Amino acid sequence: TYDWPGNVRELRHLMERVFVLVEPLKVTSQHLYDLLAGKRSLSRDEEEDPDYRQAVKAFEKSYITNQLISNGWNISQTARRMRVARSMLYKKMDEYGIRQMSSD
Repeated sequence: TYDWPGNVRELRHLMERVFVLVEPLKVTSQHLYDLLAGKRSLSRDEEEDPDYRQAVKAFEKSYITNQLISNGWNISQTARRMRVARSMLYKKMDEYGIRQMSSD
């Protein structure tokens, strides 16, 4: 068990990050511990050393996801804070398959 120090909204944001950064069917307790311990990103396969392009894409996906979560998935506000056009943000979200989790 883990004594969650935050509120439900913070837990939801953590889970959104996990499911965006890791293939959902491969999420393990280690992924959660890594995020809680302050690791900035989660590797899908830590044994594989990514090349430069893969590393840049992983950073970009993580950065965009974190910005969206921080801004409550408000696209306009996120684009302003990132200083990019909304159309560019939509394009990148589509490219990386970034979608907000449903709120059921």
